[in-house]
Amino acid sequence: MRSIVRTLTVAATLFAALGMGCADKGASIRLTPTNGNAVLSQHFDDAYAVVRQTGEMDVVLSTTPKGAELTQLMHLRVLWKPMRGTKTDQPSTTNATIDWNIAGRNESLSYTGAGFVLAYRSGDDLQVTIRNAMLKLGSQRGGITDPIGPATLQGKFNAKIDAQRVDAALATLRGEPHPTAAVDGH
Repeated sequence: MRSIVRTLTVAATLFAALGMGCADKGASIRLTPTNGNAVLSQHFDDAYAVVRQTGEMDVVLSTTPKGAELTQLMHLRVLWKPMRGTKTDQPSTTNATIDWNIAGRNESLSYTGAGFVLAYRSGDDLQVTIRNAMLKLGSQRGGITDPIGPATLQGKFNAKIDAQRVDAALATLRGEPHPTAAVDGH
């Protein structure tokens, strides 16, 4: 019974922003479970990015809902920038890996996936569009259960260029000290 209550609490926390559109700050994404359940919307309070000297980009979305014991961190790693006119309906156009971690005190869910991500720098922002991405549960720990299942992912948002925040978030995920990154411009 405790597991069912916890799952419902997690689902409510994950989708507290159900139906929300774009916000002035942060980012919103849409998840469509492959089992046919309703489209879900998840808002992240913060969106930060870094453009590496190699041309790769890291985008981090994070949120800790007020009063919740769970924190969320989504990491998009854009491996290459597509040419204009690239069709997004072919598996060969997958250019990004996606990791979404939801963690509490002694429990966590980790989703993994890949997809097509467009990202263009505009001043101190990175304009990001996620298309044709898929996520599935990679691992779980503790009494928390998967409230989503395999799902497609879409979204469009701006992320602030901030290498320190991105690298700090990624180091936290790996349990490492905060590294200094080689970046383009910032």
